[in-house]
Amino acid sequence: MDYYQERGGEPVVMTLRMDSQVLRSLILCSSVLGIKYFVSVAATIIPNRLCGDIPPEDKPLWEKIFGKGIDKEAYKLLKDRFERVVRNDLENIPIGLGLLWMAGLVTANAMPTPEGGPSPAAQSVIQLTQVFTVSRLAHSLVFYTGTAYARTFAFMGGFVSSLGAGCIALQGLAGL
Repeated sequence: MDYYQERGGEPVVMTLRMDSQVLRSLILCSSVLGIKYFVSVAATIIPNRLCGDIPPEDKPLWEKIFGKGIDKEAYKLLKDRFERVVRNDLENIPIGLGLLWMAGLVTANAMPTPEGGPSPAAQSVIQLTQVFTVSRLAHSLVFYTGTAYARTFAFMGGFVSSLGAGCIALQGLAGL
């Protein structure tokens, strides 16, 4: 007997709920990080071209714009840095946002404050989402500049907020 036959043959429909302020925060921060990712990808185009990664049909145009005496080795280092920013975003942003969205979903049934505001758990998700977004933006900026110690602090802000979101999600799933 399969899942649907046990329930009279009809599929079971569940409605997912989320606090509206949490949803707004998650949508805004997801959008900002999505735009940041596309800007980071677009920023790799110029160093890629200047270090010699040019399709043959585009070479005359790029030589006309930037000249023929380009120091390709200097731009290769810049290209590598820009590509590392994009790879780092691909490694961290999807996981962090996934944990934040899960935390937002499990806080839907939490009791709001007496004033009608979001519950303490929902407020935590909003704050963690903001910290994650600011940390990821700062991380990319300091990655571009090559400031290692600042990059570590920015990374830790995103990491700790992801960890906090994961804890909230696990608490919600466990019914605590």
